[in-house]
Amino acid sequence: MKFEFRPERLSGERAFILGWSVWLVCFALMPITTMFYGDFGGIALLVAANLAVLVGILAGSRGREKGFLVYDQDALRIVLLLCVVLGTIAIFAKVVDLIGYRGILSARSFAQGREKMEANDINFFSGIHFLLLPVIYAGGILAIVVLVQRRLTNISKAALALYAINPVFSFVYGGRSTLVLAVALAGITLLVSLPALKLRHVMSAMATFLLLFGVTIFMFVSRAIERIGDTHVDRLAGASDYTKLVPLTDQTLTVMGALPTLGRFLLYYVMSVGQYILHGVFEFFYIVNVKDPRQGYLWGEYQFTLYQQARHVLMGAAAVQDLEVYNPATGLFSTFWGPAYLDFGPMMIVFGLAFGIAAGWAAQAGRSRRHLRDAAFRSTRLSNRVDPCRQRLIGLIGRCVECWFLRDMGLSRRTSAGRFRNVAASIA
Repeated sequence: MKFEFRPERLSGERAFILGWSVWLVCFALMPITTMFYGDFGGIALLVAANLAVLVGILAGSRGREKGFLVYDQDALRIVLLLCVVLGTIAIFAKVVDLIGYRGILSARSFAQGREKMEANDINFFSGIHFLLLPVIYAGGILAIVVLVQRRLTNISKAALALYAINPVFSFVYGGRSTLVLAVALAGITLLVSLPALKLRHVMSAMATFLLLFGVTIFMFVSRAIERIGDTHVDRLAGASDYTKLVPLTDQTLTVMGALPTLGRFLLYYVMSVGQYILHGVFEFFYIVNVKDPRQGYLWGEYQFTLYQQARHVLMGAAAVQDLEVYNPATGLFSTFWGPAYLDFGPMMIVFGLAFGIAAGWAAQAGRSRRHLRDAAFRSTRLSNRVDPCRQRLIGLIGRCVECWFLRDMGLSRRTSAGRFRNVAASIA
């Protein structure tokens, strides 16, 4: 059987519709009893905001294809080298923070480990890791793109290794969200980097999913049992904050309790994933219903936390306002529209439109045809075209690296003829 899918067929609007379709299918299949706080105003606001995103995607993706783009292999090597060096510093700083400052090795349980990770506030080494964290993600994404092209394999593997190591810190004692984010980001990058998605890619993705499922179920169930103190399904199924508005039905709990231990934990974990997917919509309606309008809105501070976290690192916790006082919900962390409402209120429709335009622009940029110039053929362009999405992705990552390392840290001023300053420019 021959299977082949062209990633360029997955446009921004199709991905948007696919996402909501997955949510609706999950809602139809999940055995839950919902706690719905919505009214006509809240429903209209959510529908209007999502339509604004869709309109923005359609508007942003309309435009002409731009001219040819060339890439310098030396420039790619320099960018990846910077990612590896600074990423290594970030990982080393995190290890020192966890072992030297928080004493994580003395933890005798998941709960103790999590307490130690959250204790002692932010220090110099945790601040270094925070500031350099985008470097790790940028290096990993760029490494995937370059490895698909079968170039710069050694330095790319090093960058990818740092990308894979980073989520382990929070996953072992924290939660699965960081690990899922890293895997999803890598998967999306790989999807847009491949010229065509074939059966072997699908099988590899399924194997990765099963491995991720097995690892996360063990850690998740172990932490839940330790937190609750027993294996009673009624208590396990309601242990997480995101289950409060989408609890399982009594019949499901009865069936879960009657299963053997392995089957019980497997069903419990599958149900928790479904609840995790669904709860965000219900959290949004809850916030709209119970939030005190006299508090006002945060105008981006809640979602775009870089400034607040940088102040936290440099000036300490006392210098930063606790924004959670504006948040009446406990499970808001994994939603999109909940934080948007805390920031913008009804104006989140405008935010949705701007977000959609940005997404549509990125999609259109990915579809623009690009050529690749290899180091061995700098005076000519290769005649064969490569996948346009990965070329644009290189450009976007190059711009991120340019802004993060070269301009802000002043490295360009230390090099002859501004070579480093022009690295990302030559890529993008």
